[in-house]
Parts: sequence; structure tokens; C-alpha cells
Amino acid sequence: MKIKISYIGVCILFLWSCKTAQIEPTPAMPEVPKYVRVSHPVGLDLGDLRAIFVGKEAPQLEALKTCDADFIKLRELTQSKEEQEAGVRELVKTEPVKYHWCFYGKILLLENQIKDTAYLDEKQKNVLDVFVFLTPISKAFLKEYKDSRYLRWAISRYRRLSEFVFYRKVELNSTMSTDLAIVPPLGSNDPYGFYRESSAETNGVLEKYGLGKMSENNAKENSSSAPVTSVEGTADVSASESVGRQPARK
Repeated sequence: MKIKISYIGVCILFLWSCKTAQIEPTPAMPEVPKYVRVSHPVGLDLGDLRAIFVGKEAPQLEALKTCDADFIKLRELTQSKEEQEAGVRELVKTEPVKYHWCFYGKILLLENQIKDTAYLDEKQKNVLDVFVFLTPISKAFLKEYKDSRYLRWAISRYRRLSEFVFYRKVELNSTMSTDLAIVPPLGSNDPYGFYRESSAETNGVLEKYGLGKMSENNAKENSSSAPVTSVEGTADVSASESVGRQPARK
């Protein structure tokens, strides 16, 4: 009898402890950044690349012809390799979605340009001009977000174009192969698979030269802090100045 009573008491105490125990809620997952939501080519063929520009989210290719304007200005304003590299990383950090589409759009525009160009030297110049942009942008995505997809595409297209335009075969070295081996731990189908916090802390180069979103923000701040002069006050000053300029009557 005592054994049954003690057994029932233990059960009651167990149930009571379960009811009173506080269960902390599971912390919410961080919001998926916009640069993760954008479409990437599923393969390395041009058909895969053209497919991502079919969706509604994709911009028109014509609108991407000048998407590298800030990048070009940066190279014109500073000859420092350190500043150029830091500035490109800041561009990618502040506007990753813009440079996502700019990167893939420039590849498609280059392919179309090569088809329409008759002379070999012009084709070679077009390739070099575009990859001056593609290479640092792809490396910036790799360093900022540990995302190797852009660098993988840049290398794949350059290897193909090198054989087609320069008649030279490009081989990967061990360092480049290691960079391309960076893959998401959860797989590419998971929206958090490529999620990485940006490593850069400041936007010193863009702020220094007034480029990218930093220049837009500074322009807005200057316009909002500028003193407002009334139209009437301006008219009165102009009128008084004009009167003061009139020649004296004889």
C-alpha cells in the first residue's frame, strides 16, 4: 500500500513540475537578405544565364549598360590598388542586388557584343574591358559574403572566351580552386545557404570620393539642411540691387 502511495506521489510531482516548467520560445531566424533572394543561374551555360533575366524581378539589359558607372569613377579618382579594392567591396556591400544584376548583365551584354563585332582585335578589347569590372566584383562578393558563384561564373566565361578570342587555354591554380570550393553548408536550395554577414565595417572610400549610395545620402542631407529663402525676400533683394545700380539722374 505504501509503495502504491509513494508511486502516485512521484507521478503527481513529475506532472506538476512539467506544468510549471517554462519553455523558452525558439529564437526567430534572421530575415533573408535581398541579395540571397535574387535568381542565380543553375548551371554555367549561357542558356542558364539568360533564364534568370526572364523573371519579373530582372532588369532590362539596356538598363544595365551603365550600371558600372561608380566602378569606373572609382578607378578614375584613385590609382591606389588598396582604395580600389576597398571601394569595390563597399559598392558590393551597400548595393549587392544592383551589382548582382550588373555582374550577370555585363556577361550577357559582352556575349551579344562579341557576336556583333567583326574584327578580332575589337573582340579582345571588349573582353578585357568587361573583365576589368567582372573580376574585382566577383572577388568582392567572395570576400564580403563568402559567395563563390560570381567568381565561378567569371572564371568559366573567361576560360571559354580565352580559347575563342585569344586562342589560349587558361588553367586554374591551386588558390583559385580553393576559392571556388566554398559552398553553402545547407545547400544552394536553402535561402540561408549563402547567408554571411558582411565583414566590412566602414564606407570610407565611397564617402571620400562621393560614390554610390554614400553620394546620394550626402546629397539628401545637404538639401535638407540648406537654408530656405523665401521668394518674396529674393525678389526684394533683387529689386533693391537693381535700383542701386541705376545711374544717378542729372
